[in-house]
Amino acid sequence: MAHTYKNEFFALDSTSITTVYTAPSDTAIILKSVQIASTHNSNVLVSLSVTSGGTTYTVYNHTVSTGTTVNGVEGSMVLEAGDVLKITAATADVISGVVSYLAIT
Repeated sequence: MAHTYKNEFFALDSTSITTVYTAPSDTAIILKSVQIASTHNSNVLVSLSVTSGGTTYTVYNHTVSTGTTVNGVEGSMVLEAGDVLKITAATADVISGVVSYLAIT
């Protein structure tokens, strides 16, 4: 088994739910952090969800304060094959960040 640490960067350009990562079918994923940064001049509501087996679960729902960065994963979180990590922001073009994870193949 190979263990590889990786990053996926994202910038939300709309208020629509946005897929930021999909777990490959042959890989176990351990999310280490989802750093979410706001460049807006006011607070922005951000939701993080995981779609697994056709059902979507909200795992984080938080207001990100002006000019701050928060972690959307309090501890490690496992994504199984085919699970999809999605993020939604109440304001477009002000939220960006990075998903850091361990891929086990």
